Amino acid sequence: MIETQPFLRLTYISTARVPMDVEFVSRISKVKAVHDVNGVGGVLIYNGLNFIETLEGPAGAVERAFEQASTETYHSGVRVIDRSLDAERLFDTWTFIDAEALHGLAPPLTQRPLPETLDRAYRAVIALAAR
Repeated sequence: MIETQPFLRLTYISTARVPMDVEFVSRISKVKAVHDVNGVGGVLIYNGLNFIETLEGPAGAVERAFEQASTETYHSGVRVIDRSLDAERLFDTWTFIDAEALHGLAPPLTQRPLPETLDRAYRAVIALAAR
């Protein structure tokens, strides 16, 4: 019998310190490659002022990804708003969505409905991009 472990889902918000530039986008590409190898899915949204990111996958990989993200210099005020276990993923892969791509976007961002807390947080961050 194969035992299945629940996935860890961790969502945090933060404030951008610098505008997004070519170097930042290059760093994001490297992060995606590392997440793909480690089985971490999720989404990072940048609305021009704030970041909201959900990481999900094997607990150890998610914790390492969050530890790395929380020390990055491109943002400050990192605050975890949700940490939960789930038997199913919301995100199969990891995606970055920038402020331009946010215009006209609204949750749901996934095939499954977002938990209420995350739905409200994502809607708030996306709404700020529309201003």
